[in-house]
Amino acid sequence: MQKKPLVYVETTVISYYVSRQSKSLIVRSNQEITKKWWRRAGDLFTPLISTEVLSEISQGDALLAARRFEAIQHWPVLAPTRAIATLAKSYLAKTALPEKAERDAIHIAFATVHEIDFLATWNCTHIANAFHIKRIQYINWDHGYSTPVICTPQEMLSDEQHGA
Repeated sequence: MQKKPLVYVETTVISYYVSRQSKSLIVRSNQEITKKWWRRAGDLFTPLISTEVLSEISQGDALLAARRFEAIQHWPVLAPTRAIATLAKSYLAKTALPEKAERDAIHIAFATVHEIDFLATWNCTHIANAFHIKRIQYINWDHGYSTPVICTPQEMLSDEQHGA
């Protein structure tokens, strides 16, 4: 039996899955794509989260936080390491990521150090951003790591799942 690919599920995906329907047409569309992806994710991938994700999903509205925890309650949680902290600091020092993107850098480092196949995110400003990804690939290469495929849930749906 072939092993399912590993996917690190970043906080934005979990938030889109359980959040109230947005008034923004784009965000609402992404929420629907996330729900479609979520229904299939367990069959196609082994979803993983980190202690950083747990920290982030605990914030904000208590009811939504409880829904976020319920949604991921059976998923394995990756532990932090010194290598993750070092790599995240390197991203911040050697890319155009702003200091406020420290948590985003940590997510990328978690997926990289733990050799995850995919990093699923809706954060296209700091994570699923082609310019940042290119720089991150060079940094990872310098540190001896390969870079996970960083993409949105929409990019992880097959043509069949899109209805094509």
